[in-house]
Amino acid sequence: MHNLYDLTCRALQEAKIEFLVTDDTNTIIATSNPQWAGRPLLEAIPALNGMEDVLSTIAQGDLPSLHIPYIRWEDSTSEPQTYYSLRITPYTPAQGLFLVIHEETEIALLMQELNQKFNELALLHEKLEEYTQQLEEANQQLKTLNQERAFLISIINHDIRTPLAVIQNLLTVLLERESSLDEKWRRDIKMALDATQNARELAGLVLQIERIHQATHTDFKDQVDLSALIREVVNRYRPTAIQQHVHVFTVLRKVPQIRGDWALLRAALGNLLDNAIKYNKPNGTVIIRLEEEDEGIQVVVEDTGEGFETEDISELIQPFRRGPQGKRRQGTGLGLYIVHRIVTLHHGRMWVRNRADEGSQVFIWLPLNPSASLAGDAR
Repeated sequence: MHNLYDLTCRALQEAKIEFLVTDDTNTIIATSNPQWAGRPLLEAIPALNGMEDVLSTIAQGDLPSLHIPYIRWEDSTSEPQTYYSLRITPYTPAQGLFLVIHEETEIALLMQELNQKFNELALLHEKLEEYTQQLEEANQQLKTLNQERAFLISIINHDIRTPLAVIQNLLTVLLERESSLDEKWRRDIKMALDATQNARELAGLVLQIERIHQATHTDFKDQVDLSALIREVVNRYRPTAIQQHVHVFTVLRKVPQIRGDWALLRAALGNLLDNAIKYNKPNGTVIIRLEEEDEGIQVVVEDTGEGFETEDISELIQPFRRGPQGKRRQGTGLGLYIVHRIVTLHHGRMWVRNRADEGSQVFIWLPLNPSASLAGDAR
C-alpha cells in the first residue's frame, strides 16, 4: 500500500498536479510544493480551519473522501484571485490525509459570473412581475374609464341632439309660416338653421368615431350586400342631393357579398356621399360605381366638385383637415378620417384621385377574404 501511494505521488508530480500528504498530527510529510514541507496542514491551507473534526473522520477511514470546490487561494496577491478545489482521502500508512489540489480559477470565475447573472435575472423577473401587475391594474382602470367615457358620450350626445332637433324644427316652422319676416331675418334664421344642422352632424360624427374606437376586433361574421347597402345610403341622402341640386347615379354590378359590419360600412359610404353632395358644383353629378376587382369589391364615389388639394391619403385622413371646399363651407373635417378607419377595420384600402377640372374619385377596396388581405393606404 505504501508503494501505491509513492507511485501516486510520483505520477502527480510528473503531471504537475499539486498534492500533499500528512501524518496523524496533520503535519505535511510529502508534497509537490517544497514550501509546504514540514508545515501544519491548517497553516498551509487556512481554508480548512474549523474542519478539524471532518479531517479526523477522513483520516480514520470513516469518511472515504471529501471534495471541496472553488476555494479562494488566500495567500495569492495576483489579480484576479486564484481558486482551487480539494480532493481529500485518507493516507492509511501514516493515519493521515492525502490531498490533491487542482486549480479551477477559470471555472470559478465563470461560476461567479453565472451566479451574478442569475441574481440579476431573478431581480429582473421580480421587477417584471411587479410591472405586469401594475400594467394589469392600469388596463383594468383604462377599461373602466373607456366604459364610462362611452356612456358619457352617449348621454351627452343625446342631451345635445334632442334640444338641437327642437330648435331646428321651430326655426323651420318659423321660416315657412311667417311670411311677414323681412329678408334680413330670413337670412339670419337660415344661418341659425345651418349652424344647428352642423352641430347635429358633429354630434353624429362623434358617435360614429366612438363606435369605431370600440370596434377593436375585425373578424366580422355578417355577410353584407354592398348593392343593397349603396341603394339604402343613396335613398337616405337623396333629399340632401335634391336640395343641393346634385344628381346622384349608381352603376351597380352584381358582386359577391363580403364579410363586414353593415352599420359601419353604411357610415363610411354615407360620409363619402355626403361630402360628394355638399362640395359639388350646382347641377353637378355624383356617380357611385360597384364592381369586383382584384379578389375584392371596389366602390368608387365620383363627383364633379373641386377635388382635393392632394391625393396623399395620409394627409386627407387627418382629423379636422378640410380641403378647399371645406374651408369655404362649414364642416368638421372628420368624414374621410371616419371612412378610412372603417375601411381599415375591414382590412381594406382607400385612395383618392383628382381629375383636372372634373372633380375627384374616392376608391374603396374591400377584400372578399379578409384573413388573406393586408390593410394598406395606397395603391
